[in-house]
Amino acid sequence: MFQAGDFVSIETKTGAVKTKPSKILCCDSTGIIDTRGYEYGFEYYNITLWQPKRGEWCWQYPSTATKENGIPPNLVRYSHYYEGLLCEPFIGELPSFLKDK
Repeated sequence: MFQAGDFVSIETKTGAVKTKPSKILCCDSTGIIDTRGYEYGFEYYNITLWQPKRGEWCWQYPSTATKENGIPPNLVRYSHYYEGLLCEPFIGELPSFLKDK
């Protein structure tokens, strides 16, 4: 299932897709609450882990990156998966390893 900190894609059961991925604040067996405070119940929404699509803007950085070690993230248009790099959606905010600490 999901855990706090996961990025997810959300669409209604009728197929309407949200425009931005959401970051989970908390979740339980009935649904999730995102970091903006919106609730999405599994009964009404299809929720899947976010996966970047070709051409989508995202932050890429090595799994060893921390705020303290100064390894900067790269804002790139996604083309394919690179071994050892983490990827977060660009939603107009800094990547989580920089702002959550």
